[in-house]
Amino acid sequence: MTDVARSPQRIRETPPQPFHGVYDSPALAHAFGVTPALLRMWVAGIRVAPEGFPEPEGMLNGGNIWSAESVAPIVEARRQLIERGEIRAEDSPSS
Repeated sequence: MTDVARSPQRIRETPPQPFHGVYDSPALAHAFGVTPALLRMWVAGIRVAPEGFPEPEGMLNGGNIWSAESVAPIVEARRQLIERGEIRAEDSPSS
């Protein structure tokens, strides 16, 4: 019998991706280049979110979800800032 508590943790081999045009928190955090914890702080208002960051559109299985359409412009803008070296991937607007 296998002891689940002692079994090795699985390591995610591929980054989280949106599912049928819907982002959950881990997938959106990956798209933004931040940790899921920082994304949760943005949603909770603990840290200042990037300008234009949309409110979650709903919840699924206890977690926030966003449509890919609603976050596409801000994800692209953030990627451009990272590529130009204006921010690092883990930077938040209030850092």
